[in-house]
Amino acid sequence: MEIVSNTYNLDTVLTSGVYNLQLVMTSPLMDSSSVFQFEIIDETPLSPQNVILESTPDNHVLRWDAVTLSVSNTPVTVSNYKIYASEEPYEPIPSM
Repeated sequence: MEIVSNTYNLDTVLTSGVYNLQLVMTSPLMDSSSVFQFEIIDETPLSPQNVILESTPDNHVLRWDAVTLSVSNTPVTVSNYKIYASEEPYEPIPSM
């Protein structure tokens, strides 16, 4: 008996939310189906809050509260931050 695994990437067609997925299986002997409920959670971190720029004669220090939640209010761990600086305010941010 050969076991076949099939995958389908739903990221391109679904956004955050709760969905019911019906999986229909067919074979020469019988057909069956199952319904699964699943949730897609947007894990995009929230923006940093309480951002402060401290200036000293020798240095500039940028501080902010750690980001611990996503836009879906689920816990996230941010391992690093990218900081961009420009002499032109509101210059477009480089694409990531």
